[in-house]
Amino acid sequence: MDARWMRGGWTTHFTWKTRPEETCLDIFGIAPRGSSPWEEEIGGLYASRHVVAEMKRTNREKDWPCITALGVKLLKMGDRRGCLHLYDSATLGNAVRSEPPPEWMQEARPSLRLACAGDSRLEAALHAETVFWHRLDACRIRLYERALRPYVSAVRRAIARRPLSVEESHTVRLECAERSLARSPVAAYGFDQLIEDAREATAEFVHPSLMEWLPNGLSHFIGIR
Repeated sequence: MDARWMRGGWTTHFTWKTRPEETCLDIFGIAPRGSSPWEEEIGGLYASRHVVAEMKRTNREKDWPCITALGVKLLKMGDRRGCLHLYDSATLGNAVRSEPPPEWMQEARPSLRLACAGDSRLEAALHAETVFWHRLDACRIRLYERALRPYVSAVRRAIARRPLSVEESHTVRLECAERSLARSPVAAYGFDQLIEDAREATAEFVHPSLMEWLPNGLSHFIGIR
């Protein structure tokens, strides 16, 4: 939980063996896929629906039904950014029919131009978008998993099943991190290269004509360094 690694996009995960199911807590320093600082997008005690919708663009199918629902809620609140999160073609078409989204939004999400034009390619373009986000998240996770291996080995050797307090465990883990854990695997690899990897992976699954409607993706690594 040291800020030096949290700024690099690492997360900390806690699990308690409660019953009937385990209790989990994930701690983020930087919201994954966030295009704006989450601390500037607080709704009461929680991150805003916009931030949560961006965080939900994972390679896990179970996260995706939430995104359109959050987009609809944003629009009902008068926040036009909800258009960025609608992945149902009919819902998106209805949302832009009477009030086209601003130009910056259409640049961030090119498929909005198809929605505004009532283009029949919209549904296919939205599917291509989801494939892109799946691939981008998978590529990002691989970078962190690769960087994590030497650190996990170092922690296992250092702790060797010894019972430690939270403070003692943190000290050991921090010492191992300083020797073995890259602070920002994505920054070290290169944001542009990561996006290119994701686009190449996407191209294996979608028609070439749909590639022009993919989002750029670079703006979704805000704050990682």
